[in-house]
Amino acid sequence: MEIGVDSQVRFLERLTEYLETVTDGLQLVIQFYHQGENDPADRLREELIQGFGRFGDENVTMFAIFRSDEKAFEEWQKLLEEVNQPFASLTFRAKQERIATVTLPAFQRFLFTSQRLLQEKKRIQK
Repeated sequence: MEIGVDSQVRFLERLTEYLETVTDGLQLVIQFYHQGENDPADRLREELIQGFGRFGDENVTMFAIFRSDEKAFEEWQKLLEEVNQPFASLTFRAKQERIATVTLPAFQRFLFTSQRLLQEKKRIQK
């Protein structure tokens, strides 16, 4: 499936905005865990991760945009792997650590990758 550059730019703009929201939210989750607010932390984390489901393997637009860039595709696949990892059985301390050292960095890397692709598409668009 080929998507026009203008459509790719609009999609990537929305995606990067969403990823910025998720990374901010995950930082808040870490803060909640640190403050002992475990239930709000769990709920917010779950909402953020579930929201990412629409950008999963079955999203044809994601595949069309990211398949042409090996590094971007790899970062997307790593993030999908991370969001599908079991989480509920972890202790609160382990949850906090996992989000801080694995989940948040995975989302941040994917955000940077998406921003890079957006800039490349904007250059092509001109």
